Amino acid sequence: MFRSSLALVVLLCGPAIATDFPSNVKARLSQRDDFGSKLKVAYDINTPEFAKVWMCVGCNVNEEGSRMSNEGKEVQGATCGGYPNGCASLRGFEWVPSSDVSINFRINSGPWSPETFTFSIGEVVKGQSGVTHLEVSKEEL
Repeated sequence: MFRSSLALVVLLCGPAIATDFPSNVKARLSQRDDFGSKLKVAYDINTPEFAKVWMCVGCNVNEEGSRMSNEGKEVQGATCGGYPNGCASLRGFEWVPSSDVSINFRINSGPWSPETFTFSIGEVVKGQSGVTHLEVSKEEL
C-alpha cells in the first residue's frame, strides 16, 4: 500500500515540480583580488526542499526548455539562509562592461525554464573590488 501511494504522489507532484521554477530572482557581481569575479544569484525556491535547482548562465534555451548549444555554464544551487531561500554562485564569471547576463533554471533533470531572467551589468569597472547589484534588463520590464 505504501509503495503505491508513494508512486501516486510522485506521479501527481512530478509535473508540478518541473514547472515551479524559482521566482524573485536577484543577481550581483562580486570582484576581489583573491578570487576574481563571481556572479551570485538569489531566488525564492518554489519546489519541495528535496528538489535540486540548477542555474544556467549565458545559455541559449528554446521554448521547450532545451539548450540549443553548449554555450553557458550550469551550476547547482543550494539554500542560503535556510529553505525557501535559494542561491547559486558562478566563480570565475567572465563578463564585459555594459553587457547583459541571462539566467535560466531547471528543477532536477527536467527542462530548462522557458523564461529567461536578464540582468544588465552596466558600467561596472573590471578589476575594481566590491559588489554590484545588477539591474533587471529593460527588455524584461
